Amino acid sequence: MSKIIDLTNMQKSQEDFLQFLKYKSNMINSENKYSVTRGQALAILSELIQALLEAKIHKWWDLVQVDREKLLERLVDVFNHISNISTQLDTKLIITQDIEPIENLEGHFLNMTSNIIQLSFIKKYFAKKKTLLIFYQYIQLVYKFDFNIEQLEQAYYKKLEKNYKRFDNQLDSISELKDALGELYKEIGHTEVTQKLSEILDEYILIQQREKLECYNREKQSQIQRI
Repeated sequence: MSKIIDLTNMQKSQEDFLQFLKYKSNMINSENKYSVTRGQALAILSELIQALLEAKIHKWWDLVQVDREKLLERLVDVFNHISNISTQLDTKLIITQDIEPIENLEGHFLNMTSNIIQLSFIKKYFAKKKTLLIFYQYIQLVYKFDFNIEQLEQAYYKKLEKNYKRFDNQLDSISELKDALGELYKEIGHTEVTQKLSEILDEYILIQQREKLECYNREKQSQIQRI
């Protein structure tokens, strides 16, 4: 396939989502400006394995039909982590060369896994090239499973909407806990139990506020260093 594949719009949307997460408590994304962290490499690898499990290419004994919607969602998750690293490395997710078809799917997964593992052991310059190779292999997978770029984009934005709602709902849990504690006060009044619960909740809110401030300060410091 010889057409240009440009997923920079999806990459920018993923970058915006990461910025959204940076100001949420307990959602700090560990980065290293000189290389890819082991955690980031493992994140891609874990999602790739999930896609492998959904595709069942190694499960010759499993006769249940592959759930293509779930498989596509797993492929989106793989893209998310490739995109995160590519953005960190200032690499645009664009392919201009022909996409060669995969001849051996099992071998392709093993080769892609090897490249992902190497990411955290090489410096930034080489990690850029390796990430683009992984992205190329990823697009090969998308086509191998008979999906197209339009389907991938639709699935990505659908999952992105779910992710925004998911992390917003996590933050709403504090308000829900406050409301629940208020109802408990109404039912049983001020007791030793409700007092202890109130103290625990106050401590939890304080910890989250402190983490949010630390996250904000780290981001500001990072911005200053980039200038």
